[in-house]
Amino acid sequence: MTNSWKLYIRSELTSARPVAEVRKTSPITLNLMAIRREMKLQSSTDFIAYRQLNRQINKCKRRDLRNFHTARIEEAIKQNQGCKVFARVLSARKSQLSKLKTECGRIVSGIPYTLSKIEVLWAATHHRWGHTQV
Repeated sequence: MTNSWKLYIRSELTSARPVAEVRKTSPITLNLMAIRREMKLQSSTDFIAYRQLNRQINKCKRRDLRNFHTARIEEAIKQNQGCKVFARVLSARKSQLSKLKTECGRIVSGIPYTLSKIEVLWAATHHRWGHTQV
């Protein structure tokens, strides 16, 4: 084999797959971050506004991350994957979906409650679509 052929085979075998860009942050959050980068801190009112902007950005980042993880789990449900997949997804990164709001409006945290709700949602979704449980 010639060297060029070896290089071609090596490049085909070791080439990285194209990775689709996944955005966890919304355009609103990115816009707030751009505003923060452009801020000039010259007076005490600027510092107060800067602190408020930081708080708003942190709230938006938490919300965006929560929405991203919730969407990932819902996508796994739609792809007809079982409940063990959710346990794996939840344990991959410690707290992807650790809090849920109950029907009465109380916020409950904990993996067992989250998994039980996911099982109910999964069963209801697939029963509606006519799928059987895997």
